[in-house]
Amino acid sequence: MSWHRHEMLFGYLGAVIAGFLLTAVPNWTGRLPIAGGQLASLALLWVTARAAMFFSASTGAAIAALLDVGFLLVLALVCAREVLIARNRNVPVVGAVLLLALASAADHAEAAQLLASDGAGWRAGFAIVLLLIALIGGRIIPSFTANWLIKQGQARLPRQPSTFDFATIGVTAVGLGCWVFGVAAGWGAALLIGAGLLQIVRLARWQGLRTTADPLVFILHLSYAWLPLGLVLLGMSLLVPTQPTSSALHAMAAGAMASMTLAVMTRATLGHTGRKLHADFGTTCIYLLVTLGAATRVAAPWLPFDYMLSIQLSGALWAVRSCCSWSCTVPSSLDRDPTASRDRGRAAQGAARCQSCLTSTMESRSRPSATQPFALGAVGSARPFAPIRSSSPVQPRSRPSFSAASSSAARPGAAWLNSKVTKSSSASTSPWRIRSPRR
Repeated sequence: MSWHRHEMLFGYLGAVIAGFLLTAVPNWTGRLPIAGGQLASLALLWVTARAAMFFSASTGAAIAALLDVGFLLVLALVCAREVLIARNRNVPVVGAVLLLALASAADHAEAAQLLASDGAGWRAGFAIVLLLIALIGGRIIPSFTANWLIKQGQARLPRQPSTFDFATIGVTAVGLGCWVFGVAAGWGAALLIGAGLLQIVRLARWQGLRTTADPLVFILHLSYAWLPLGLVLLGMSLLVPTQPTSSALHAMAAGAMASMTLAVMTRATLGHTGRKLHADFGTTCIYLLVTLGAATRVAAPWLPFDYMLSIQLSGALWAVRSCCSWSCTVPSSLDRDPTASRDRGRAAQGAARCQSCLTSTMESRSRPSATQPFALGAVGSARPFAPIRSSSPVQPRSRPSFSAASSSAARPGAAWLNSKVTKSSSASTSPWRIRSPRR
């Protein structure tokens, strides 16, 4: 087993997928995010798996495989629990994590000579990650681009996902499937080249060249551009034996996977710490380093100087990029904007209180007590309690109208409340908005 290949695919990308899902699933389901002991246990399992893989000669291949595959299985189970409880429709993403765990298990089985060692395990994991990039990238890239163009006052927006996008992903999946299982090499090469061309058209429909003024948006398009390039190079390597396969693989790994994950991580770090979505000089340098590193590695077979020197140069650019990423993202993650955090907390608390009050009110109106033979009528009417007749259903009641004068006289402090309601209703279109006193 190639430690470098396995750890970059199932170790690094496994952690990236975990971070993405643990952030996205609460937004999909509306439930609280995984935190505390559960999150710490999941992180500890990942670290233990990485240490076991590095010291597999001492710990044993079986323990390393159990911890490595176990992390992805636990991640899939945690996300599946949240998605199924909320009855959310994003179950296929959880299925992709399960398939990635199976691919990792197959790679370990091939290394232990339990399966035929033809590389189908790591190729399957590689293809799954590429399809996730094609699927999720097709959602977020046009959306972020459209939001940025709208802020710039542009009327022409990117094309939203349509039948063409699903057809392109389907052709890509079939072509990658032929490559994974080594069947129909000729047809697989044609499908991969065709999928690459379709992905180029798909990328052009997102109008990425209009976002060059904002590196935070443009890097998403630049990262996705490595995917069609890698598909075309991979198809050509199947047709022409002299064509190096390593260039195609690194175009999709060091190019598409590394650049896309970096772009999403930097954007998520800014968004979740309450900072402005703007790429500063340091972030722009990170994007430049990862792009130059990928380009150097892909072009290594054709560069005029030594091949190993090209690989070392690419690795040096990757290492510098990693150090710069830590120095830029970790301090900003720890140094949160207190104003934004306080505002988000107050908004969340207010929304929860409003939802709780609304739910309890609607339940009390829609489910009258079976022991009480009266239904609540309109406030202020001559008969506030009307008897329920068994021969006819209960008629819907109108919204209660409260009298400010009567409530002020009946309850202490109501005069202050009514004054706040009056001021709020004059400044807002909603008459139910009540301002809380400043502390």
